Amino acid sequence: MYNLSEKAIAEKYEDLLFTKVMALYAAEESEKILSEIENEEPADPKNIEKIYSKTERRENFSTLWKVSKKLITFTAMVVFVAVVSLSSVVVASAEAREAVAEAIYHLVLRKTDRYTEVSIGNSTGFIDPEIYDWEGAYAPTYMAPGYKFSKLEKLPSQKISTYCKNDKYVSFLQSSGSVFHVDTENVDVYKKININESDAIYVEKNGFVFIVWSIGEKTFAVRGTINPEEALKIAESIKPIEKYEAPAEEYEFVDPENYNFEGAYAPTYIPEGFVLLQKQGFGSQYCVDYKREGGYISFLQAGKDVIFQVDTEGADTVEKILIGESEGLLVSEDGNTYLNWSIGNTNFQIYGTCEIEEIIKMAQGIKPIGKTETEEYEFVDPEIYD
Repeated sequence: MYNLSEKAIAEKYEDLLFTKVMALYAAEESEKILSEIENEEPADPKNIEKIYSKTERRENFSTLWKVSKKLITFTAMVVFVAVVSLSSVVVASAEAREAVAEAIYHLVLRKTDRYTEVSIGNSTGFIDPEIYDWEGAYAPTYMAPGYKFSKLEKLPSQKISTYCKNDKYVSFLQSSGSVFHVDTENVDVYKKININESDAIYVEKNGFVFIVWSIGEKTFAVRGTINPEEALKIAESIKPIEKYEAPAEEYEFVDPENYNFEGAYAPTYIPEGFVLLQKQGFGSQYCVDYKREGGYISFLQAGKDVIFQVDTEGADTVEKILIGESEGLLVSEDGNTYLNWSIGNTNFQIYGTCEIEEIIKMAQGIKPIGKTETEEYEFVDPEIYD
């Protein structure tokens, strides 16, 4: 709802007028500065540092004023900031001075061989790029304050990354084939908007926000119980990301000598205090048991013909979690925890009386080890053993 009172309209007009005046004033002052310093020696670096440190100590305010101007030298930028700041103190209202002060505070410098560009804006760095590791992925470059990555769901034609803050959440969906269905019945808000030059549909219903748009053959959506303004900022921040190359993992297997069979996986982490109890193999199934005082852990791996069953009836916890890129099932009951997941044609289970967090950490540390090298030796007199 818009405030159309005469006072509100007058105040809005004054704000816009002030912004226009300051923009023209800044442009005029910049031209003067450029002409005055074109043939001058650079200013004393110590003075520059003093002036710039003062602008850095400005407090954050609520309104952004966007300024972009190419300046020849770093000195020109500093003088420009000082002139606009001091002038605004003289001619502007308190609210307007705050807007200018914030604009100065948010100045971001980008050096090039030819000039220094002064602009206002957020960083374009990707948020959690390591989770967007598939070909043709898009990722957010902005996330609402306080929202932390929760989970990633990878379906054949759809990927869903979810971020949470207390009881609020927001999900970013990207698809290369599926269609997102939007419930538009009895909505609070329905409108067509533009997301980065693409037509989009914006819906609000019962505290739920849904934004959907497409780029080429890809369809995207941002949805959740997040603040609508933040949802829009996230949607507008979505950028294509090159396939993320994670740094090479460096790890050591705990006891590789116990995993000397073809296609073996082995732990790179065992909870503190646990030592090897026994190992046994039967058919395509292999089991290694570890123990410590008052507790045990068993790690099982098997081919696709063996499926590890878990009774979930009456369990205290039944939860789907992500182990690497695989979906796992976590079940806990009366101090016993079971965690099942699979990688390709290999099924895994870890169960025991250890803390749930430790069992999950152990599962996340399971890595393929491959068959260990056999011992090399020479027979003494092989000809007699014919």
